[in-house]
Amino acid sequence: MKPASFPLRPALMACVTAGLATPGAVNAQNFDPPSTTGWSVRLGAVSRFNIKTSISSVTPAAGAGIYDNGFVLPDNSGSAAKTWNWGYNSASQISGDQLNVRRLTGVPTIGQQDSGNPALGGEIVAAYSVYEFEIGKKAARVGIEFGYGYSSLSGNMNSSAAGNATLTTDGYKLNGILPPAAPYAGTAAGPGPLIDLVSDPASHTFTTAQETTSFQGSLSANFHELRLGPSLEIDLTKRISLSGGFGYSAVFADASLKYSETMIFTPDIGSVRTPSASIDRTDWRPGMYANLLMGYRITKLIGVFAGGDYRYNQAMEFGDAGHHVKLDLGSTIGAKGGIIFSF
Repeated sequence: MKPASFPLRPALMACVTAGLATPGAVNAQNFDPPSTTGWSVRLGAVSRFNIKTSISSVTPAAGAGIYDNGFVLPDNSGSAAKTWNWGYNSASQISGDQLNVRRLTGVPTIGQQDSGNPALGGEIVAAYSVYEFEIGKKAARVGIEFGYGYSSLSGNMNSSAAGNATLTTDGYKLNGILPPAAPYAGTAAGPGPLIDLVSDPASHTFTTAQETTSFQGSLSANFHELRLGPSLEIDLTKRISLSGGFGYSAVFADASLKYSETMIFTPDIGSVRTPSASIDRTDWRPGMYANLLMGYRITKLIGVFAGGDYRYNQAMEFGDAGHHVKLDLGSTIGAKGGIIFSF
């Protein structure tokens, strides 16, 4: 019986060889590019560069009759001696029959401070291929993509400046009236309690001193982006593809500046501190984007990508009476990478 079994050996070896070859053939097919249209989703991390932030001081207007802690201005009655268009901030400004107001001029400002910290975050982009064709015997697909991205940045801005400042103090007679409780602000239209329109010369004083301004600030911003536009993908090999897109980008910016500012005078004519003040602003900033990505297929369903994008959005500006903040979102560059899922 043994000799009869020898002719079977070549056939058995052929079957085993064919069986071992079959899984390899299946694996090779896993790397073929998609041949039909469909959905894909990108999940990735993003670092965005060239977002420029700046903080600068605003010098308030200091016209006649306007003070740091009140005002005394002409009213609509036309009187050159009395006015009901006046106001003050604190009860300590009333001394006997007199209203005392003061104004600082020539105060050194911190100037403009600039920062360019990168914004870090991530994005999720869904794309749908609507048409497949060939470019130079390379498979290509056109589609549409829409996505959401989030990023944030923060940074400290500390500065100081020194110079000479002048403190002017003026006193206005109340003429026996009982002043309204502070804070009080009359109007030009009135009517209201009348005080002298011209300050008492005997109460007019001014002092010049060396002054140092110290500013400590913290700026933070969160960015939420929505984007929509067409896309094009070209298969360079069975595993590697090159894709690009462009379209509309809208960024919702949520920014906050928290700061404190101290003024110290030598000789001591008084100090002013703005404790833990906060300026906030939220707004949509329209713009556009363009991206270029390189993809690598691990299987038909899963791949990885790396690349970058260019984005331009309108700047956002905000501030208070003493400070101006600008977030320049124009011409930013994003570096990104992550995972692609195809369906």
